[in-house]
Amino acid sequence: MRKRYLLTLLLPLVLILASCATQVAVERLIPAKYSMADYRELTILAVKPYRFYLGESPPLIVRDLSGSAPFKVLSGYGAFFERELASHLDKELVRKINSRNYFTLVESSTQAYLDVEVKRMEAEEYIWAQKGEDEDGLEETLYNLQQKVRLEIGFKVIDAKSGSTIYSDTYQMRQEVSFLLDPEKGPTIYAPDLGPTLKSMGEKLLTELVDAIAPRWERISLSLMDNKPKVKSLEKAYTAVEEGRLMAAYDLFLGEYNRSGHLAAGYNAALILEALQNRDGAIELMERVYRGSASAKVKRQLDRMVRYKSEHLEAERQF
Repeated sequence: MRKRYLLTLLLPLVLILASCATQVAVERLIPAKYSMADYRELTILAVKPYRFYLGESPPLIVRDLSGSAPFKVLSGYGAFFERELASHLDKELVRKINSRNYFTLVESSTQAYLDVEVKRMEAEEYIWAQKGEDEDGLEETLYNLQQKVRLEIGFKVIDAKSGSTIYSDTYQMRQEVSFLLDPEKGPTIYAPDLGPTLKSMGEKLLTELVDAIAPRWERISLSLMDNKPKVKSLEKAYTAVEEGRLMAAYDLFLGEYNRSGHLAAGYNAALILEALQNRDGAIELMERVYRGSASAKVKRQLDRMVRYKSEHLEAERQF
């Protein structure tokens, strides 16, 4: 128990200390899964809504699987919401595409069309019961509302000249929530509106879709290695990083590494080079630091640097 108590006290302290580490920001391009380099003039077709088969749309009154609920619950799925969702996604898709500054959107492209469809939408709701106790400790039946939703969005990139499909893919998401129902709100209870949930899911799926066809910039923060063993002269280097004077910090870290082989100095100098967009120099220096230390931490950063450089070059070829 004493060890667990000490761990409980130490964990927040560790998190605070980690968050106080000196950091540098690295920006890089992430390539799209599907290269649209030859199809950057694009026409976006209206998002097609999901069409329920006969008898497939969610019922107006939620099913009572308990068989004993003293009230009825009206569905959180609004009539004809599938059309409203498609219209919402249509606007969101154009907004997300424009935010990338990658495509030129035109009414009738000579290169490609983007055809997006809500391929599947499910909304399942039911009441279920469980035994519980009231404020007096007496047994009572508690009624719960279960809401399960599933959304699947697909896309096709169509060659404007040949009409053939260049790329296609689908993305899906599921979500499930449960609510305790208050019988005093009966005899009719309205289930929470599923519209905002489905719209939010659709927006996330569209982000995945746009990520798949348009390269994007990402900014990450990397923590510098601590000044261990402590070298007093390096304190100026850490201060320079915090003040945004990266070249000055680089010179100080590299000078110490060349002088003494201080691991943290070499490691930090390499990270700063990467932050300054000198990827080749950063990799070369981190390789040198790894050869001189065989540090697993250095190797992880070196592998990441190499991967990021490869991905960045691939993304540049998509422009």
